[in-house]
Amino acid sequence: MNIKSKIGIAVATGALTIGGAAAAFGVGGASASASDPTGTGTGAKATFVCAHLTEIKAQETLKGQLLTGRLSLLQEARAASTKPKAEARLDKAIAKTQAAETKLTAHEAKLTAFAAAHCTTAGTPAPTPTTTG
Repeated sequence: MNIKSKIGIAVATGALTIGGAAAAFGVGGASASASDPTGTGTGAKATFVCAHLTEIKAQETLKGQLLTGRLSLLQEARAASTKPKAEARLDKAIAKTQAAETKLTAHEAKLTAFAAAHCTTAGTPAPTPTTTG
């Protein structure tokens, strides 16, 4: 198995892991659901994300490391390349990897903001304010 295949497998695995986690946890955005009709993240979504916050962050850290490693290898290959077609492919791959890093950074920021607004330090959802009338 050549290095290109190994890098591809590592990146695909990381992308599926992060993408699946984001989809399962619904961290991509605030949307309405049956248990949380207002989309504020105080229902099952908040409970699940808060309970698994350290695991989600660990997966995001691993994904970031994989992307950084891939970018390093691609830049090294680009510097050693002498063929214009190969250089163009490498430039495209570098741009795609940098875009993935940017997207991951944005997702990490969203997760941090969500956790700050909805989780307590004990890893449970913060209580929602109720009005008595």
